Amino acid sequence: LLLGKGGHEEVRQEMAEYRIDKIPILLAWVKKWKQSELVITGEQIKVGISDYSERYSPVEKQVLLALRQNQGEVVKRETLGKVWWGATSAYSDWALDQKMSRLRRKIERDTLPITLKTKKGVGYELVQN
Repeated sequence: LLLGKGGHEEVRQEMAEYRIDKIPILLAWVKKWKQSELVITGEQIKVGISDYSERYSPVEKQVLLALRQNQGEVVKRETLGKVWWGATSAYSDWALDQKMSRLRRKIERDTLPITLKTKKGVGYELVQN
């Protein structure tokens, strides 16, 4: 970027004129992206054209899929434990809570349009934002 006599301040003022709300096509794209459908499969996690699949392990995708398939309902701790560790493995409530907490942080970091709600002593629920 070459700066003329006005330097950085002139560039800053010029750029301020190009706010997103003044460019209808960009504003329409942002609105569409925010309303894009969340896709969760055993292999993919996508919102619109944004693919988050690489950021989640295969087991995390399976957990999110189990929650998504039962959206609006509480998925029992025992069910989620089987998804995380398999049907024959033993696990503690603390370990399950830690796994779900890490998954919740990833969801927040990626700003996915979902929230994991804890139903204390019962399980977890996926809520669409």
